[in-house]
Amino acid sequence: MSQYELEKQWTTRDDIAGVDFRFSDIMRINKSEHRDELFAVVALFSLTPQPTFGVTRVTDEHFLTVLQEDLEHAGANSGRELEIRTLDEKS
Repeated sequence: MSQYELEKQWTTRDDIAGVDFRFSDIMRINKSEHRDELFAVVALFSLTPQPTFGVTRVTDEHFLTVLQEDLEHAGANSGRELEIRTLDEKS
């Protein structure tokens, strides 16, 4: 699957097996100095060996590349109302 095909499938309503996050989901990075900051998912770069995402910090659009295992949901705003969760709330 090409990068174009991967991102096209990911940004539409079609689910990709093993991918837990969607475009514009609001995340926290659970294993870094950025733990208390919110990030928006803006890209899906690869599926193997595990999904790898591009995220931007919501306050200043600082960009990072992060493995799926290092992300946790903090809310969502893709195609629905923005919903922010506290650190203690699980999805």
